[in-house]
Amino acid sequence: MRSVLMSMTARLRAEPYYIVLSVFLTTVFVVIGIVITTTDGAALHAAYSGPKEMMPKESEYLNVEHLDSPPPTSALVMGHYDASIVYADGDYEVVSLTNEKVASVVQALLAGEDASEFFETDANPALRIVGITMMIIMMQAIFYLDFLIEDRKARTLKRMASSPLKLRTYLTGIVLYAVLAVGLIALATLFFAGTVFNREIGMSLAAYAWVFFLALCFGVSLALLLVSAIDIRDNAASLFVLIIITTTLLSGAFIPYETDNAVLDFLIRAMPQRNILEATEKVIAGNWLNLHAFFVLALSGTLFLASGFVIKKKMSLGKY
Repeated sequence: MRSVLMSMTARLRAEPYYIVLSVFLTTVFVVIGIVITTTDGAALHAAYSGPKEMMPKESEYLNVEHLDSPPPTSALVMGHYDASIVYADGDYEVVSLTNEKVASVVQALLAGEDASEFFETDANPALRIVGITMMIIMMQAIFYLDFLIEDRKARTLKRMASSPLKLRTYLTGIVLYAVLAVGLIALATLFFAGTVFNREIGMSLAAYAWVFFLALCFGVSLALLLVSAIDIRDNAASLFVLIIITTTLLSGAFIPYETDNAVLDFLIRAMPQRNILEATEKVIAGNWLNLHAFFVLALSGTLFLASGFVIKKKMSLGKY
């Protein structure tokens, strides 16, 4: 294992653009996540459009700004407003893209109901930060699998079969190095960006480390399987990026996505990114070892084992 990690380090020193690209991409998404997220979680900021005399009263948990017309969707996406309130037909209509529960919470606040429980967990800025950053850190996994492709082309895997270094140890080393490299960059960026912008990040760095670990385990394991199964690197990378982007968007990481289709809804809830978001909610509540986290780890382990099986099969066929 040590020899694999040292070899990966030597390769990164020879090709530093992997680190430069990781730092740049991670910084951009972490800064976006920190800047547009709710700063203190103490109150929701809503835009109201309608008669001034019917404007909702502000409260401890709800700040309301009057506009002549509903805010553009971009204002909701970028977090300028947590919700849009429109008065029509004698009732308030609430639209939110911040969190799937925000609309119902605003509706409850307008009705004078208690919604304090929401502000203890769901309004935490960590949910938005994780949702925005996990896609980019998972996508970076493909960078570090280039070293596996290089070894495959150089027939290193074939020679490994007769060496003391086992294939399982070699693959574990690559996965571990990718997780550590991307994860440490993400944590360092999160720490410095939070300090520079003086924003509350919602969780401790240790909690973020655990959540990022879950995301990277899945991302690296999926990338490993695709690279193992697909011989052409660009094809594997393109399919990997497509899967990550599609499943992340459907999971509601950026904008809440709901459907009335029971089958599709089940598939969305089974997506690793959705489980990572729900695991984050559990971590915020103090429950780090939860079913969502175990699901992501189990899926990652299955993908890793499948990758090893595919590589051994191809080695036995003389392809590596």
